[in-house]
Amino acid sequence: MTPERYGMLCDAADRILKKNNPCKIKPGESCERIIEYGVYFRNKHGDLCCGGCKHHSPLGCKSKSLSCKTWLCGHAWDKYPKVAMKLHKLHHIAISKYSFRSNIRETKEEYFNK
Repeated sequence: MTPERYGMLCDAADRILKKNNPCKIKPGESCERIIEYGVYFRNKHGDLCCGGCKHHSPLGCKSKSLSCKTWLCGHAWDKYPKVAMKLHKLHHIAISKYSFRSNIRETKEEYFNK
């Protein structure tokens, strides 16, 4: 996996997420605590799955992480199976074609500096 390929796959996943918005994040909304949508894609406190991550800012993720951008929780898989499959295919390409192996929440910089 090259940094360029990583970036390309990450950008493709990001486009899928932005187009479909499976977590129902409103533009400009703080991603740490969102209670108005209930608990469907959030824990009992209204936090997103990615809330609490060290790479998270009030405006969302501040890094590129292919492992994060190609993952959806089980609830999102059930509600948006087509979106989930598109992301899964990108993750499969990364693994099968480029031998991608990463820890969840690992940034591009962390991946290439191992």
